[in-house]
Amino acid sequence: MENPVGLTKIDPLLEESDRGSVIVAAAILDNLLARYLSLVMKKNGLSNRYSVKILDGNGALGSFSARAQIARGFALISEDTFHDLMVIRKLRNEFAHVHMHCSFSDRNVMAQIQSMRFYQARNEHEREKGEISVGDLIGDSAYFKHVFCLIIKDIHISILEGQCKYFNIKFDHLGPWPR
Repeated sequence: MENPVGLTKIDPLLEESDRGSVIVAAAILDNLLARYLSLVMKKNGLSNRYSVKILDGNGALGSFSARAQIARGFALISEDTFHDLMVIRKLRNEFAHVHMHCSFSDRNVMAQIQSMRFYQARNEHEREKGEISVGDLIGDSAYFKHVFCLIIKDIHISILEGQCKYFNIKFDHLGPWPR
């Protein structure tokens, strides 16, 4: 995909097909949840052997949905993160299993992305700053793919923040984040 309107490349997900972007993004977040849950189990004394069995495809937490549900159930992730993970799960299933062509230009796909909490937060932030929506500049399909990739990064960061909180990891010694 050509880089629209001079936007900098965010990550390799933009170079994937629409189907590839959704499927790979879901796999990245699924793996992140599995690692997080594995670390929590290890911290709580469960052996690696049992943790692997639980997280295996046939185990109790072998699916993306089950991992997200248990992570939310034990407050390891926020409600907003959980909501958006469920939207991504639904999109992944549509892109992976529907025989028809799916793309970011589909109205249903756009509506699902617009329902995501991180999408809504980004729009609110843009409105507060009085910025013009990038969507007005580059068109629907490219815009929604770009925003989807940004949302994946936001969710990734949110899950990592949850890990830091759970494991009481602080970065105060690094000083303030440069603005």
